[in-house]
Amino acid sequence: MDALSKMRQASYHTLIGTAVLVLTAIAMLTSGVVFGWLTYSKSAARVCGVLTTSIVAIAGAAYVLMSLGYGVTAVGGRELYYGRYADWLVTTLLLLVDILLFAGVSWKPIVALCTLDGQ
Repeated sequence: MDALSKMRQASYHTLIGTAVLVLTAIAMLTSGVVFGWLTYSKSAARVCGVLTTSIVAIAGAAYVLMSLGYGVTAVGGRELYYGRYADWLVTTLLLLVDILLFAGVSWKPIVALCTLDGQ
């Protein structure tokens, strides 16, 4: 039996936990479809719409992978969902850009704030 099989047998990844991850993924992906449809049906604020669609699509994909057992590792007898942190690494920057563009901020402060966020 390989290490992954052993981890899954001794896993805290319960049926309820899996259901929560799947429901979260469905909510994120459904939101992505709605945001995508709204973005391409209206030409105003297209960049913000594309960013918003990308954010929820990335988050939805991360939750799908976590519900399938990827992006998870055992640390000290408990599961660590590192896929969530990989998702946050990307989506927090996109959220910051999205909010600042929506507020009408120019690119120079956006780049500066994203650089600070990444540190």
